[in-house]
Amino acid sequence: MSAGAETVALEKGEALHEADPRFASAWTLAPSGKADRPLLIAVHGSARDHLQTRDAFDDLATRQDINVLAPLFPADVTRPGYSDGYKFLREPGIDYAMLVEGMVAAFRARFSLGSQSTYLFGFSGGAQFALRYALVAAGKLSGAVIAA
Repeated sequence: MSAGAETVALEKGEALHEADPRFASAWTLAPSGKADRPLLIAVHGSARDHLQTRDAFDDLATRQDINVLAPLFPADVTRPGYSDGYKFLREPGIDYAMLVEGMVAAFRARFSLGSQSTYLFGFSGGAQFALRYALVAAGKLSGAVIAA
């Protein structure tokens, strides 16, 4: 860090999804606190470490002044031993695209955020989700990164 540079303490948290508490999300607010900052939806891999996924974007959030939302899509939601539903956007009784859109809406409402640019990142199993979600929600996204 250069002389005179300040360390920014990012505001972070977690929340259960209001409509379905089987699901949760972790978030980081843009350091400026401005309502018009972009949002990055960061989707975990098959290991389901949404906190680590969120935290991996701390430097980017600080440098680019963005909000980060990391959904948690747990395994075994509809049946024991099945962990791939989110990768395909649907499993019986669950529409993961609608679920993430509800998480985004709740996050924006909770912090009075605008509906500025939304970006999507997915890693591993999250990359499968991101690819499929980007295809069905292309008009809602400003960009996507898919990583394996």
